[in-house]
Amino acid sequence: MQNLLQSGGLTELRDTRNGSYGAKLFFLAQDMLFYVALSQDDRWWRVVKTQDQGRAEAIYAQFSRKSFELVDGEIRRMQLAAQKALLERVIVKSAERANRLSADLALA
Repeated sequence: MQNLLQSGGLTELRDTRNGSYGAKLFFLAQDMLFYVALSQDDRWWRVVKTQDQGRAEAIYAQFSRKSFELVDGEIRRMQLAAQKALLERVIVKSAERANRLSADLALA
């Protein structure tokens, strides 16, 4: 499929992106073939070839749902990283305030 893409033989019919995951439906007109692909970071890791348009559409829908499900882990990691960074900033500000209060108490 990669060679067909590079040569321009495939026509992209559908494309779904969810984070780093994606699903695509291609058509090879000269052979009346459909290619359905599931990818991560633009690397194909599941490809199905069929002449049946209905089957191709069904597989594409399945791969689209799968990309939606797979990205949940990425989204959760991003949220947790942002939450961790926020908490670290709050801790730093709280420590600075505690130091200022301690200094004020020492002066008083």
